Amino acid sequence: MTAHTNLIQDVEIKYFRSIYRSKIVNPERFCVISGPNDVGKSNFLKALNLFFTGSPDLLEPFDFDRNFNFQRKEEVRKETVKGRQFIQIKITFNRGKLYPNTLPKKFWVRKTWYRGDFKEDDDIERQIKTGKLDTSLTKAQRSLNKFLNKMQFNYIPAIKDRVTFSDVLEQLQSSLFEYSTTPENFAQELQNLNIELARQAEELQEDFLKSTEIPIKLGLPSKPADLFQAFRVDTGLLEDDKFPITLDYRGDGMRVRFIPAILNYIASHSRKHHIWGFEEPENSMEFKRAFELFEKCRSVYSKNAQIFVTSHSPAFIDLKADIPVMYLVTKDEGKTDSKRLDKVGATKTLEKDPEILLAEELGHIALLSDLHDKMSDAIKKAELVQSDIGKLKGELSELHKPIVLTEGKTDVIILKEAWERLYKDEMPFHLKPCDVYPESNPYSSAGHTVLKSFLTTVLPDSQQIFIGIFDRDKPGIQSFILDKNFKAIDLADPDIKKHLNDKAYAMLLPIPDGKEDFGNHENLPIEMMFDNALLQSTGLLKPQQVYRKSKQGNQLPPLDATEPFLVEIPNDKKKHFAEDIVPTFSDQKFAVFEPLFDNILNIINNGSG
Repeated sequence: MTAHTNLIQDVEIKYFRSIYRSKIVNPERFCVISGPNDVGKSNFLKALNLFFTGSPDLLEPFDFDRNFNFQRKEEVRKETVKGRQFIQIKITFNRGKLYPNTLPKKFWVRKTWYRGDFKEDDDIERQIKTGKLDTSLTKAQRSLNKFLNKMQFNYIPAIKDRVTFSDVLEQLQSSLFEYSTTPENFAQELQNLNIELARQAEELQEDFLKSTEIPIKLGLPSKPADLFQAFRVDTGLLEDDKFPITLDYRGDGMRVRFIPAILNYIASHSRKHHIWGFEEPENSMEFKRAFELFEKCRSVYSKNAQIFVTSHSPAFIDLKADIPVMYLVTKDEGKTDSKRLDKVGATKTLEKDPEILLAEELGHIALLSDLHDKMSDAIKKAELVQSDIGKLKGELSELHKPIVLTEGKTDVIILKEAWERLYKDEMPFHLKPCDVYPESNPYSSAGHTVLKSFLTTVLPDSQQIFIGIFDRDKPGIQSFILDKNFKAIDLADPDIKKHLNDKAYAMLLPIPDGKEDFGNHENLPIEMMFDNALLQSTGLLKPQQVYRKSKQGNQLPPLDATEPFLVEIPNDKKKHFAEDIVPTFSDQKFAVFEPLFDNILNIINNGSG
């Protein structure tokens, strides 16, 4: 049943797993829940599954001790709080067009799980008493029960195994039988039923062929005894297949492409109102398919279901899109929380508040959003040249180019100029800045924190390798510490590190000859790589400010440094330096970047990417 109303208006969760207290406010028809690894994104979907099905996980009964928030449990043990231990999920619903005379436009239902007890309540009676709803409590409660029974929540975990897929196929089977012709004498009218099922199956096959480009054949029952046996979906002969293979025996990547199409088919033909909780739909998908699924969810599937997805894939993170709303999930002292970032709010945050901008998670999201645009454009270009196989392969190969990440926008400008001066070949990698301010903004953000955040969250199934370049200054060196998953490639050269998943690399800028003092005193960003005399000739260098204290320990006004290696190009001059001055340097002046490019090329040629 097509329903454009947002069934769920708000979700409030208390003491469930890592969620101490958190809300999802106005999630719209399609929303993305994102954030770094291991912050508890999936717990929001599991909470919804608990509310609608009585269990947070598929095929596992609810266990209070396993799901009760650890911090809350510790508070109760220390007797710092009073009251019973409980898990609570409260959902505010929009009734839409359902039961307009016996349900208010908005109302909440709250479910509370105690240790060995359960309670469900709502605000219907309150709204009747305050005159907001003109009906009897009996009629309203009857309508509320019907309303909740019309809700169909589908939870798809991150690992789409055969158990998950079998559950989806069982729903498909039930849907086909329920909404096909149902004769009174089942045995006598079985032939009519088969005709109806065949018609339904043809429509389903067409939907799947459009969505997945894979032909399928549905195994239909031929006698009453077969009606309740396992439903079967055969995929057509592909490449070297000698026999049709049932879809539940296909690989994860193949199955995951069918699950949204099946759920959408069910929702579009159902009398119920459907809600999806989809964990990491991009898992086991190549980039192109993930982008296609994002667009399908955004523009097609959300018309038939309200969709919640968790993801940290560039395919699903697009702050520039018109429809999706995103929630940034963070974890502080073991407590998971979320913040709503719609298109307007995210733009204001990125442009207005530098302190918020420095948050690693937000910078990470903005970077992924930019990568979404880059990947999406490349995919569209590839689709335009399908008739030319050579061009198509060239475009697709671009998607697998390594991505070299710098701290700032001007770093990219300088490095592109250096590459053109030193090499005749096309650059075998993409260059991308981690400065998340828009190009129109003259200021720079703390790109080193964004770079660190991104590198530490690169997934092992990434189609590309990512190489981060940190400035050899105090902030860059601090961020280069990264985390325990990064190890030095060569103990003799600790300035190059590799993630244990072989998909992320990091390096500090190498110290050019004659710049040892700059390196030793942690004052070597990319623009300072050029030789000292050349930089002095630009007239842009300014002494750094040195802070000092009195003998009594009081802070004194800063002074200009006098050491020749404690100079800098001011932030508001860096764009002018990169765009207007660097191109005037002779080719020989760019030789200082050869060791940096050698390190990058060695990683690309010898790494797993």
